[in-house]
Parts: sequence; structure tokens; C-alpha cells
Amino acid sequence: MPEATRPGGRIRVIVGTDPAAGGDIMEVVPAGVQWRLISARAGLATDVTVINRVVRLICDDGVNSFALLESNYNQPDSLTMSYTFADVSLRGVGLGEAVISGIPAGMILGPGFRFFTSTIGLQAGDNWGAPSFMVEEWPA
Repeated sequence: MPEATRPGGRIRVIVGTDPAAGGDIMEVVPAGVQWRLISARAGLATDVTVINRVVRLICDDGVNSFALLESNYNQPDSLTMSYTFADVSLRGVGLGEAVISGIPAGMILGPGFRFFTSTIGLQAGDNWGAPSFMVEEWPA
């Protein structure tokens, strides 16, 4: 994994790919850059299927997972919640219609590395909105 601290990175806010209904979010670091993930946020609208969903954010190098971050929140059916994973020291705090969870501070993702949701209990009619995420970016 690339070194955890580097001077001169550029801060970017990026709107990611809007997954199809029933699908999870998947973002890939493009070739030629490295990212420090500062925060990622997206909304999940659940359908009427009576089952709880639990959101996890996973980071990997394209093959091997090195971070599995669980929201520790059971989202029921017929509800829209906003999930934020941020470079803060929190463990799955639900605040009304928002859930905030921490990510490891200073985590650097190289080209081809990914971060994605893996939603336990996700149903075909559930719908993630397009994520927005903030990164610090350097040339690879």
C-alpha cells in the first residue's frame, strides 16, 4: 500500500456512479493517481420487503480486502437513509435519517484499488443513489 502521508495532495469532491436498483456502490481509483479517502456519502432507499439491511463499506486492492467497515445500523423496509463514512473516530451512529461511521485515518488507495458497499439483506427493489466522496489526490 502507498505511504500514508504525502504533502501537496489536491482535494476533490467526486460524484460517483449511480448503481442500478438492487445493486451496491462500486468505485475504482483511476490509473495514474492515488487517493486518500476522506469521506463517502450516499442514500439508500429500501423497498417494502420486510427485512433489515446492514450497510458495510469495503476497501480492497482489486483482489485482497484490507478494510471492512460496518455501519452497525439495521435499516428496515420502506425507508430512505443517508450513510456517511468519514475520516472520523465513530462507530456507526444513527442520527434520525442519517448514519455516520468512521473510516481509517490516512488510508491511501492506489490505482485500481476499490471501495464499495456490501449491503447485507439488499433486495432487488432497494436503490442506492449516486455516491459523493471527498478524496485527497496525488499522481501515482
